[in-house]
Amino acid sequence: MNSKRKVICSILALVLIFALVGCGGGQQSNQQGSGQTEGSQSADPITWDFVCSWVKGNFNYDRLEVFKEIVEKETDGRLIINILGGPEVFEASDAGEACIQGVIDGTYTSTGYIAGYVPIGEIASVSDMKNSELNASGATDFLREAFAKDNLFYYAIVNEVEYTKFHIYVNDPITTLDDLKGRRIRASLGLWNDVASELGMVPSPIAFTEVYTSLEQGLVEGYIAPAFSGVNEGFFEFTKHMIIPGMGRPGTVMLFNLDSWNALPDDLKQILLNNVDNITKQWDDRVDAMAMNKNIAALEEHGGNVINLSAADGEKLMSICTNIGWASVQKNCPEYNFDELREMFFK
Repeated sequence: MNSKRKVICSILALVLIFALVGCGGGQQSNQQGSGQTEGSQSADPITWDFVCSWVKGNFNYDRLEVFKEIVEKETDGRLIINILGGPEVFEASDAGEACIQGVIDGTYTSTGYIAGYVPIGEIASVSDMKNSELNASGATDFLREAFAKDNLFYYAIVNEVEYTKFHIYVNDPITTLDDLKGRRIRASLGLWNDVASELGMVPSPIAFTEVYTSLEQGLVEGYIAPAFSGVNEGFFEFTKHMIIPGMGRPGTVMLFNLDSWNALPDDLKQILLNNVDNITKQWDDRVDAMAMNKNIAALEEHGGNVINLSAADGEKLMSICTNIGWASVQKNCPEYNFDELREMFFK
């Protein structure tokens, strides 16, 4: 571990200690003192500490709570998911590092937030396949091997492709894609930064938790975010226009610390693996399916509206996203065989 990462790890550990005190925590994680042996059941429950990269009440946080509910039910309470909180515990950009170092056992975060560690992970945002298709194609196994190099276990991509695409939100209306040129916009590093640049916008990779203040102060004129973002964060006070169609999908992923995963009894591992399709379906049915409609309704309640691009501009937007996204991943990950990856990640 280099010195920078040692410093970061130490800071994260201290932050977690204070967070646990503030949350009434102090439960043992990483299987400390659980007394189990590999492949055997334990009399004592195992507690895993999780942090979400989005605030409680956010659509994303709801998914982590669904995950907790299902895991604890399917394991008969033998694996407890202790949600410490969101960015108030660790900033979104730090949650991945905390999970890598084992300060926490798991995180629900974005591939964009951990692109500095696992840049190939952003291929999940470009893929047009559902989890079940990724499992069948070998893409899930590929991602697990890639994330394992940074001491992470990749469980699943959280967003399915039908419901939760990314959209451009702006404070002033547009008629065509050309009207976006020169607009200052929040876009996370990696794929969406490149897409924004290709569209002629001026991207800024500010943290999601800083978007409200940046909009309020006029530092940005909009943002690129999923179909479920805006209302809970208060963004619709400023960004009144949501552009349709959407593009790509959020690269939100459920990740575990690899050491924590390896230390689980085999039967608990198998329960988690057997429930990947069940959990992702529950995310779809209980959280994702109505996300876009609810978001549009909230936007309209705040005096906003949807802007439907022409068919030609809509096709252009989606094509830019796919082509730029694919090229971005290739540029950042030249060591991979992309002919093979195209077969794994695209229909």
